[in-house]
Amino acid sequence: INEVYTFRDNPAVFEKDVRATIEAARRERPGQSILIVNLPEIYVGSVQLGLSEKYTATLRRIAAETGSGFYDTYGIAGGPGSMLHWVRAGLARTDFNHLTWKGYAVKADLFVGALLNGYLQQAQK
Repeated sequence: INEVYTFRDNPAVFEKDVRATIEAARRERPGQSILIVNLPEIYVGSVQLGLSEKYTATLRRIAAETGSGFYDTYGIAGGPGSMLHWVRAGLARTDFNHLTWKGYAVKADLFVGALLNGYLQQAQK
């Protein structure tokens, strides 16, 4: 979550840092695929920071502009208010930042399912 503080305090620096990381990765390994993965709903302690939508939109835009893939953890997890539901279901810890082992397993299943669905959609074209 460390990058969330940069996003909160200075979105332009956050965006510059993300783009620089993508550029460095592409310089190191031209032609590689890059997948940007955002965070689930963003909390610090039990305080929802109200950053999730803007953070997601920024990363989605950067992905589109750089030809990178984007996986929307926030949307897949349920969007606004979702972290509270994950905590209540025993999938996230009460710090509202970290998942439980069961939660990480669910997150992994959702991620793999999205990758497979994307692959099948591409294969059918």
